[in-house]
Amino acid sequence: TKQKALMQESVTLNQEIRFLQKSLAETKTFIESIKNSSSEFIQQKQKIIEENQKRIDALRKIQEEFEEKLIQKNKDDCDRRLDQAQKQKFKLIEMNSTVESSIKRINSEIEFFKKNDICPKCHQNISDEFKIKLNEESNKKLEKYHEWLAISKPTFEKINHEIDDTQNSLQQIDEFQHEIEK
Repeated sequence: TKQKALMQESVTLNQEIRFLQKSLAETKTFIESIKNSSSEFIQQKQKIIEENQKRIDALRKIQEEFEEKLIQKNKDDCDRRLDQAQKQKFKLIEMNSTVESSIKRINSEIEFFKKNDICPKCHQNISDEFKIKLNEESNKKLEKYHEWLAISKPTFEKINHEIDDTQNSLQQIDEFQHEIEK
């Protein structure tokens, strides 16, 4: 809303500048057509021209300030969104890495108990009942971890899309700012 107000003010100032420039041009034309008229009349018109030019310069300065504020606000908003999205992406990557490590660990445990009937450390028998129970629990955990990975994939894509969009917005702001500075 503040951004829209700033943009509207910039448009209004631009319209006023154009109006004053047109008035200025018409006045110059009029002066040329009456050069042989009284010098007092010409001086009045030249004073009007000078005042209009000063007003145009002042309005241009105000417009530039509005545009600078608008650009900076847009940049700040984009930077904030980009930072937030990158933090979310990093957190999601960390969580997925933890989940993937857990999946590898569980798969190793399942493989260990498939291959071994005797514990290599304590040399005790590993019962089939224990193996079945452990396998069921491990499969439940694996299922939840795989569900997490499936759910996190669209979220990851959404975050990447947000990062791309925000970076594109920043690039457009920079291009707009460069155009204004010309």
